[in-house]
Amino acid sequence: NGLPATSLAWGAWAHTTGMTDHLSDTDLARMSRAGTPALLPEDGLALFDAALRAGHATLVPIRLDLRTLRARAGEAAGAGRIPQILQGLVRFPARQAARAAGDSASAASGIRQRLAGLSTVERTEALLELVTKHVASVLGHETGAAIEPDRAFKELGFDSLAAIELRNQLNGATGLRLPSTLVFDYPTASRVAEFLRQELTEDGQEQLPVQQSTVVAAVDDEPIAIVGMACRYPGGVNS
Repeated sequence: NGLPATSLAWGAWAHTTGMTDHLSDTDLARMSRAGTPALLPEDGLALFDAALRAGHATLVPIRLDLRTLRARAGEAAGAGRIPQILQGLVRFPARQAARAAGDSASAASGIRQRLAGLSTVERTEALLELVTKHVASVLGHETGAAIEPDRAFKELGFDSLAAIELRNQLNGATGLRLPSTLVFDYPTASRVAEFLRQELTEDGQEQLPVQQSTVVAAVDDEPIAIVGMACRYPGGVNS
């Protein structure tokens, strides 16, 4: 009919629905720490009305905690980076940015100095304690005592958002620029700790292997299964 349409990319609502009933209190707390707390129903309804009056084809009704976003943007480089799509909403002085860069360098220098006086085993143990502490923080535990070092992150309850938060926290704690695929490449706390040891110390010369998929080539005389699908057309095949 030529009528205009409006598409709304909603943020999460506080009211549990079929799309959010899998979220735990830890998930909701993580969203709040990221500066995007859940929408209260009355706020969501008000945003729906506002969207219909806005005259745009696509809108993002979402609750933003700008104070939290500014704090994250001003943290040590990597630790508090906010999603690129939200960066235009947050401004902080260049002096604060320089201080954040200095904090990152200080973190890297401090942890390297701490590790320098330890043996290889002690370095790994110290870094494992660091990693489990941040894993516990992401999962909502008070301490890292409950984290099994050799248990897969997936089994501990990690999803892609938790993986990014852990990477960001470790960036801030170490001053490194760790890959976003960190917990997928090194899927346990002990493997992450070993990877950090190699990145932060001179004794980490041997490369820790990244988990990779193995591709098996087909043999020339390997049987091939042919699957056929037939369609029945009204009126017969000749029509």
